[in-house]
Amino acid sequence: MTKESRLIASQKATEIKIHLKNETLIVWIKEPSFLDLQKAIQVLMVSDEMDLPSYWDYAFTHWVEKTEPVVDLRLATKELGMAVAQHLPSPQELFDVLGFSKARPQPSENI
Repeated sequence: MTKESRLIASQKATEIKIHLKNETLIVWIKEPSFLDLQKAIQVLMVSDEMDLPSYWDYAFTHWVEKTEPVVDLRLATKELGMAVAQHLPSPQELFDVLGFSKARPQPSENI
């Protein structure tokens, strides 16, 4: 591995095994690049409110390369969706990575 290759997002997906209800799902997850994270936060913050369904749809369709057996993760059960989501950047991680911070309370004025 060259020095340069460690500075770019891996193009090779990582194989993850998820065990649920006597079944095993193999999921190949790609490492998001900095620009991928920018696009994801744009999807998340498309309006004044966070659009979590659109964010997870983006994450499942852009960062999950494939599953075995083939599963449409947009139709996944709560348990499967949560298990896969554990291996993807959460919305909070996006804010942290991209340098967004929580709004700080304004100091109150003593009158």
